[in-house]
Amino acid sequence: MSKLSQLQGKGQIFKIGGIDLELKPLRIDEIEVLSIDDKAPMEEQMKQSRRLISKVLKNSVPDTTDEEINNISLEHMQQLMEAIMKLHKFTKEGDERINKLKDAIKAKQSKGPNPK
Repeated sequence: MSKLSQLQGKGQIFKIGGIDLELKPLRIDEIEVLSIDDKAPMEEQMKQSRRLISKVLKNSVPDTTDEEINNISLEHMQQLMEAIMKLHKFTKEGDERINKLKDAIKAKQSKGPNPK
């Protein structure tokens, strides 16, 4: 192996929802899931955030299913996003994105369940 192998990301353990999760960082070939346009409509930002969380969780917990990820309660989204930002050593810009997402989640929660 070349010396570039030393640049591969190392997993970190985060406590989320009372459980220890070893999250593994994304690789260069997965960079597209990090592109969250803060000028895009909030709905699109939420979709991209979901893709990001899903990709990190699938890389970190290989035997997880889409159904398990889809059933994670929104109450854990903030912790997941903060862990992902720390894992990838993002700057304050990442914190601003998290705050926007938190505000959008709170707004949806205050409206109550969607009518069917």
